[in-house]
Amino acid sequence: MAAGAFLGGMGGILWTVNSRTIGQRLVPDAMFGRYNAAARLFSWGAMPLGAGLVGVLAEWLGIRTAFAVFTLATLLTIVPFLRTVTPRALAAVDAAPALD
Repeated sequence: MAAGAFLGGMGGILWTVNSRTIGQRLVPDAMFGRYNAAARLFSWGAMPLGAGLVGVLAEWLGIRTAFAVFTLATLLTIVPFLRTVTPRALAAVDAAPALD
């Protein structure tokens, strides 16, 4: 269970830092406030849904099963992220012309 919690925490940290960095590079300054508000709406809005889902899953199948399911979900998210957001991809973002 500790490994699942650790992976979940790492996934959240990786996603937050990298998505904000990429957003700051790609989104024009005039649109950044709107972009940031929409991104936070979806990210923070998903938290109560995930909490409710894990609560129901833990109630029905037990806490170990709930942790196992969400550990698997985290792995299914982290692995493609790490394969997509590479130094080469970030360099391409830096090289892209500004959208201003």
